[in-house]
Amino acid sequence: MEKRIRLFNLLNWPSFNIQTLEFLNNNPEATVTIATDTLSVGWDSQHTQDAIILGEPDDLDEFLQKIGRVGRNHHLVKHPRTFLYYSRKAMDNAQHVLDHSEASNKPLVSHLNPGAKLKPSVTMDHSISDFLLAKCYPDNINKQYNNPVNKEPCTCPRCSAMPSLNSNNICICSGCQPEDSNVPETRTSRSRRPQAKRGEGLTKAMRQLAIDQFQTLRTNLFTKLSQSDSMSSSFTPPSAYLPTDAMTALINNIYLIHSAEDV
Repeated sequence: MEKRIRLFNLLNWPSFNIQTLEFLNNNPEATVTIATDTLSVGWDSQHTQDAIILGEPDDLDEFLQKIGRVGRNHHLVKHPRTFLYYSRKAMDNAQHVLDHSEASNKPLVSHLNPGAKLKPSVTMDHSISDFLLAKCYPDNINKQYNNPVNKEPCTCPRCSAMPSLNSNNICICSGCQPEDSNVPETRTSRSRRPQAKRGEGLTKAMRQLAIDQFQTLRTNLFTKLSQSDSMSSSFTPPSAYLPTDAMTALINNIYLIHSAEDV
């Protein structure tokens, strides 16, 4: 676990965050890094191929800053990807911003008090609203930053060593190639829950009775071993002799247990 998953945030010790950066830079097996915005500045990933952003950024500059942490070394990461999970109301807010900007650029005025200016109920930067509503995301980014479409390849030492991977004109963003909508539902309703076989169901009272008996057994084991000649057992908590997870597993599989070997 410690070789694959790390945390990076201001609540950690600075030494821990420094170790995390060294871990990410030198460990190709690093799988998941859960971080706050502090990781989105001043760090270029050598091995990470996916950037997952939770919540729409304030503007397009911030979004590109965050996703620019991955795919910097084309020799190590051939196909960097970006995933943006925005809130449910993000698209409605984006459309609201677009509709109001097209209708009028004047400030909102109260009808009851014409002299008072109203604060808009929706606050979203135009760059993000345009991006969320775009049919092709890379094309929208190029338009917002006035990037030349058919630009000549850069001949600087860095770009010559690692040329751009976008050699074709086929966009693979989810706007141009939407995700498959025929994914089966994973949500299970109450009526679809697997039912126990006849005679093999456990009621709430039966489960509680089993837990009470297991706890009594655990207490007896703890008392007996504490009174023995071994003094070390008195420093061991009762749960060590029969952990709660073990009790739950035995209860859930009670109808599969027929002998000590099954236990």
